[in-house]
Amino acid sequence: MKMNTLSKAVTMVLIASFAGISSQQVWADTITVKGTDGINGTPGIPGNPGEDGGNGTAGSTASALASGLTVDNSATAIGGVGGAGGNGGEGSPAGASSGNGGNGAKGGNANASAITKFSHNSTATASASATAGGGGVGGYGAIPGGAGIGGDALATASSQNIGNGGSSANAVSFGGAGSTGTSGGHADSIANATTDGAGLTTAQSIAHGGNGGSNGEFYTSGASGTASSATARGISSGGGDVLVNAYQYGGNAGFGNGYGGSGADSVMQNAVSGNTSGILTLGQYAIGGAGGGADYFGGGSGGKASSSLLVINTESSLLNTRTSAIGGNGGTTSSQGQSGSGGNAVTSNSTASIGDGHAIIASGYAQGGNGGNANSDYYSSGATGGNGTSTTTANANGDSDVMASDNAIGGNSGRADSPSQGERSKGGSASSTAIASNIGNHVVSANTNATGGGSGFVTYTNRYEGQASNADAHSKASSSGGFASSTAIASAGSGKALADLVTADSISVGGNGSYAKAVAGQSGYASVSAEASVPNAVAGTSETSAMLGRSVPVTAIANGKEAVANATALPLLTELTATLANSANVNHDFLKVANAQVWLLSNQGVLNTALDGNFHDYSSKIDLSINTTGYKDEHALSLGLLSPEFGVNNLGANDMLNLNIVVTGVHGSLSKNYSFTDLLNINVPGSAANFFHDKILNLGVWSELISASDPNLDIALSLNLHTQTSNAGMRFNYILGSAVPVPAAFWLFGSILAGWIGFCRRN
Repeated sequence: MKMNTLSKAVTMVLIASFAGISSQQVWADTITVKGTDGINGTPGIPGNPGEDGGNGTAGSTASALASGLTVDNSATAIGGVGGAGGNGGEGSPAGASSGNGGNGAKGGNANASAITKFSHNSTATASASATAGGGGVGGYGAIPGGAGIGGDALATASSQNIGNGGSSANAVSFGGAGSTGTSGGHADSIANATTDGAGLTTAQSIAHGGNGGSNGEFYTSGASGTASSATARGISSGGGDVLVNAYQYGGNAGFGNGYGGSGADSVMQNAVSGNTSGILTLGQYAIGGAGGGADYFGGGSGGKASSSLLVINTESSLLNTRTSAIGGNGGTTSSQGQSGSGGNAVTSNSTASIGDGHAIIASGYAQGGNGGNANSDYYSSGATGGNGTSTTTANANGDSDVMASDNAIGGNSGRADSPSQGERSKGGSASSTAIASNIGNHVVSANTNATGGGSGFVTYTNRYEGQASNADAHSKASSSGGFASSTAIASAGSGKALADLVTADSISVGGNGSYAKAVAGQSGYASVSAEASVPNAVAGTSETSAMLGRSVPVTAIANGKEAVANATALPLLTELTATLANSANVNHDFLKVANAQVWLLSNQGVLNTALDGNFHDYSSKIDLSINTTGYKDEHALSLGLLSPEFGVNNLGANDMLNLNIVVTGVHGSLSKNYSFTDLLNINVPGSAANFFHDKILNLGVWSELISASDPNLDIALSLNLHTQTSNAGMRFNYILGSAVPVPAAFWLFGSILAGWIGFCRRN
């Protein structure tokens, strides 16, 4: 038996002293250990029957330890590869039975450990790398020999600087790959770094689970990938900045002649930690393994990914946290079987601080894996993409700046080569939520973005043919005494048909002003945004929502919300009857006119709740961008004003309510502005109560603003209130679309946008 090979290099660099500068010794201890590969089994001797092949021997374990009294220790361990099984001897004479194949052996484990404890003004480092050996293949024979599994890997790095310098620990591990149809090895990485001084402290841990072995034998399955584990911690007692990251990869699955294996899941929960009075940054990243491909029956599914983190900070001046999860891609299929679905991805980041002056930046990211492709003309479809779901919460129980951002992406569906099968697969849905709050006068912001995956891509047509995938985004920001801002954006995935659900909502509650924006859209159809703002020096709520194809929530002015904007583009026809029941004029023009088209159902409102007697400005805005392809141009663009609601008080001297409408296309724009100094007197022709009640406004011929090459139309409605009168304001509901028959291009009263009903939903 050969002994393990050990190589050790100890390097000393002596910096000589010149001109009275004292000399300093810097040491580096580097150790590499390579395990011995296993011995292959001997082949069987031909005979009657043939002799069985011999079994391979296991690869040896490699253990490396670097712990010298040096500023830099590095350990590398590489496990030996498992020996292959010998082939069975041939049957002789002809017709005699062959011998069985010998078994392949397990790959060698790898253990690497680097330990540094040093006092120095520079950075003390510890680096450990462990790579396990792969399993050996089984021998051929009358009965094939079994294959060996991959070895396990463990990497541990620990660095401590008791001087004034920094500290760095890095650990990386790779589980050994499985051989034919067998599993890979597990991988563990652990990194710990501490610093007594004010230098930078970094800890990074990376673990790759072993890949499953492929299997090309007739109708057999590839092996699933193997999980891994990565943890990291960083501490600075001297107030230096601390950076901690952990990356955990599930092993990829093997290819199978019959079925592909499943990618390994990657699940992380509170795998990173740290402490300092300076800036603390924590990152936790989970990646699912890819599913294996297959020739016949079906590709394997991608591994799920989950990353959850709970952190409470009482010391750091800034706590920066990030969770990330990426699902594995599904395996392909080459025949009539179904390809593998993409893995789902879920993240949860809950970050909090206690006391004043402990700022928070928290973020989350989830991306579903892509579905596997179907590389066949035999009525096979690409697989469904994985869902992406992410939630980020940041709460400062004190006077501190807070920012929460969140992003979720659905995986694309797999490609289908058969034209008739594209609509069968769907992209993954996306759901994103961000919530941020504080107690104090500092700024708070919450931002989300959800994007659905593309559905039913067909090679023959070179486009997505399935129904678009769903997306929903939700954000909320609140500050007891500071400015609060939030945005939510939801985008449906690419697809030939309109998605079932595309919705975004955003709420901001600020003690010194607020702003909210919500956007919902689907490429090729429409996009609608809603914005609302409350001025500085006013404690108030801005609330917005934007949707496609669903009802708009009714927000009463009496609920005390200072600025609201809610919009539904391409609303459901079932929502219109009840909405227009008490508005006879609008009901007639939109529900009774042939080929009327409804594009938008909305409400906007502004209300002054300040009691200081100063002038304040509130705003509410809706902006619709619509692709008019497929809509009839025989009607004018019309705005149906429904029943308005008002605050308790009328406008005072120098107060004003303003409504501005702008319609823009490639060939120009139309605009109109309306100003009101009287809100409540319905019998006064120029009052808002008279103007906004059950009325149709003709905005002109929209078809004159577009072209065949650019059919997009943008329609913006802005409601602005300038007032010093408390409890003065209004909310109004409306529909917008193409409803009034066109006698000629004109603006009736030069007013706002209108209408929508018989929306042609295109296939």
